[in-house]
Amino acid sequence: MEIDYTFRFSDYDALSNALQSAKFRKITLLVFWLAMAANFLAAALIVRTGEVANATANAMIGILMLLAFFIFVPMLRRWNYRRLNLDGKKIHILIGHDGVRSAQQGIEGNFQWGAFTRFSNTGQHAFLWINRLQALVLPYDAFASKAERDECLSFIATKIPLER
Repeated sequence: MEIDYTFRFSDYDALSNALQSAKFRKITLLVFWLAMAANFLAAALIVRTGEVANATANAMIGILMLLAFFIFVPMLRRWNYRRLNLDGKKIHILIGHDGVRSAQQGIEGNFQWGAFTRFSNTGQHAFLWINRLQALVLPYDAFASKAERDECLSFIATKIPLER
């Protein structure tokens, strides 16, 4: 099976999100929003005592946390994507019985099935993990059809156990 696609930020973003399990991401978000709620609740309670200056400090911490979460982290991710010079790279992946061959503008890699540590997928991508940080990304829209995608993912699942 052959897959050809152009690497985009959405592929990099999906890979970044897939580094942690869905359960870990949910727990992280829960802790973040609980900390935000506790911080603003503490600020509101401090205001009730009349110590507005102390409440302002708590509110500013909450605002800085929100800025970091919604602005700084996405900007850092975009900066790293540009730094890695991945945008618009043509990716060619050949999946066969012996392993996987990947080629990207002058860089080639041949991987036997035993080289992959795990196989996972999200709503729009599948990942063949080489180690904890590196994976071959298979965007679902790179397949000609849903049937071809399902056939390919089923074949990969016979070679590498699917991580849930």
